[in-house]
Amino acid sequence: MKCDCDDTSPENLHKFLESDDPALIGMGLSMAKGSADSSGETLGMVLGIYLFHGDKNIRSLAKKTFTKLAPSGPKRIVREYWQAEFRNESWVWEEGWMQDMVSEIDEAGINPAYLLVRALRTDDDIPEFAARVLGEIGDERAVELLIGVLLNDNKSNRWYAARVLGEIGGERAVEPLIEALSYDEGGWYDYEVHEAAAEALGEIGDKRAVEPLIGLLDAGWKVSKAAAEALKKLGHEAK
Repeated sequence: MKCDCDDTSPENLHKFLESDDPALIGMGLSMAKGSADSSGETLGMVLGIYLFHGDKNIRSLAKKTFTKLAPSGPKRIVREYWQAEFRNESWVWEEGWMQDMVSEIDEAGINPAYLLVRALRTDDDIPEFAARVLGEIGDERAVELLIGVLLNDNKSNRWYAARVLGEIGGERAVEPLIEALSYDEGGWYDYEVHEAAAEALGEIGDKRAVEPLIGLLDAGWKVSKAAAEALKKLGHEAK
């Protein structure tokens, strides 16, 4: 990817912060620190990296950036709730700590969607909980981020993204979910993603999904069952 490092616009900054490339994320964090951009979107991205990126050096840089940019209120919230040694522990979600932090962060003006989507994209035990919280808060700000996960991430994360998009995605998610119906990289998770995407399309209820879902009726039994049930919700009985 070409580095457009001289462009300090919010759009370019966010592109860097959303990257999977540690070098580009590092540049984005440096850009954010230098630009003093303390918008809710930028701080949400930085906080997500600080809490959930897999590289401890990137997390350290994100922590410094967040500490410089964030107002005192959000910094206090993070200090109160967050301990780095628990970042991979599911119990902090099961006990409701993370949900409480997300709620308070949101009230303090930081967009929690970026934080939750970054958590969903980890390889630990927490994506399920992050996806659940996204669905519970019904945050439409996460839709475009989840579409990116659905189309570009690993197989298990695609599955989680499809499930949440069925709850909050609306019509913006229909075409990406239809595209996910033909996702094919080999292996069991292909079918898991197809099933989740079919169920999501049934929940959204957009007629554009009818023909693609009909095409799944001769797929594996779980996928074909999900497609048939989705078609029924769309007013089209499978034959």
